[in-house]
Amino acid sequence: MQTFGYGIEDVPTLADRYLKAYPDPDYRHRVEAACLLTHEQPDLEPLEAVIRCKNNSIKTVLVSVTAIHHNYTSASRAIMTKR
Repeated sequence: MQTFGYGIEDVPTLADRYLKAYPDPDYRHRVEAACLLTHEQPDLEPLEAVIRCKNNSIKTVLVSVTAIHHNYTSASRAIMTKR
């Protein structure tokens, strides 16, 4: 979350990260549901998400989930830029 300006003291839990990154409750619930689905089916297409940074700027990212071993997954985020 440092990429978005947050330190561990700002977002100590996953729930805190969702609250800060996705302040709109409806959007946050949609992102949470989509992330849960990608964790259950890690071979899905990357998820595009709009994240609110600590300085209130907005970044659009692609979130990819990769299965590593048994029940473990890894999520990566790539910031999208204009081409």
